[in-house]
Amino acid sequence: MPQAKLGRLKQSAVVVWNGSVHVVETLALLLRSKGSAIHAVSPDATVYEAVSLMAAQRIGAVLVIEDGSLLGIMSAKDYGTRIILQGRNSKEVLARDVMTTPVLTVGQT
Repeated sequence: MPQAKLGRLKQSAVVVWNGSVHVVETLALLLRSKGSAIHAVSPDATVYEAVSLMAAQRIGAVLVIEDGSLLGIMSAKDYGTRIILQGRNSKEVLARDVMTTPVLTVGQT
């Protein structure tokens, strides 16, 4: 296998996967690049409203929050598997009915 010359990488990691070398961002760098905006819907929002927010913000998921408490997360995958593939109407189904729960979170160190 040819050897690659790798310089010092700040906030990145070198990963060998399937015999190839890949440079990946660390989680901290990734989170900083995403910004601190929180995009959320109420559990009583329709799936259509949640997907519209995702499209407008160019994101793949929204948090489902009620009274300041994180109840779940609704992703584009949830929409595809729980609405589209089941032939349901996104204007009639609530976010609470398709969100993924519990949500695993990571705190700052």
